[in-house]
Amino acid sequence: MREQPQIFEYLKTTFSCITIGYKNTGKIYYMLSSEPPKIHSFVGHASPEDIREFFSSSSCRYLHLLFGLSGQIFNLEELLLAIIIYQVKLNVLNKENKKTKINKFIETYSLLIGNDYRKLKLFLQRVEPLIGDI
Repeated sequence: MREQPQIFEYLKTTFSCITIGYKNTGKIYYMLSSEPPKIHSFVGHASPEDIREFFSSSSCRYLHLLFGLSGQIFNLEELLLAIIIYQVKLNVLNKENKKTKINKFIETYSLLIGNDYRKLKLFLQRVEPLIGDI
C-alpha cells in the first residue's frame, strides 16, 4: 500500500438491497410498501422471530417479487439457495414441514421460470444436498 497510495481510490465496497416485504401493524405484506422509507432511515437486521414469521407462509409469495426484480439481482438462483439455507438454519424449514414447503417452493419456482425443465432440474440438483439432511 505504501508503494501504491492511489489504490484506495479504486477500492470501494458497494451493496444493494431489495425489499421483498414489510411488516405494518403486526401484519406481513409480501410487496413493496406504498410509501418509500425515509431517506435516512436506519436499517437493521430483522429478528429471528420476524424472519420465521416472514418465511412461514406456505405460499412463497416473496418469490413473485424476487422474480419481478430479477433484472436487478445479479444471480437469482444463488439468492434462492441462500434463502433456503437460511430457512434451514432458523428451523423455518424442518423435518415436519420440509415436504410441504419445498414442494410449494419448487412449484412456484417452476411456474416463475416458465416450466423450463433443464433450469428446474439444475436448480433441484443444487437444492437437494441442502435439505437432504433435515
